[in-house]
Amino acid sequence: MIVRIVKMTFRKDTADTFKDYTNEIKETIRNFEGCLHLNIYRDIQDPLYSFPIHTGNQKII
Repeated sequence: MIVRIVKMTFRKDTADTFKDYTNEIKETIRNFEGCLHLNIYRDIQDPLYSFPIHTGNQKII
């Protein structure tokens, strides 16, 4: 099992756009082969974090 914590920082004028886009496609990402879990969080100071969990048996993009 592979657990990743991915910190993403965006310009303030683009963070909401990215968050909205990610909310639209997160089910598609969750359905990738080997993806067991995916959540997207926003920190109080604006960075976004993704927490995907994979089986570890496939390529991770």
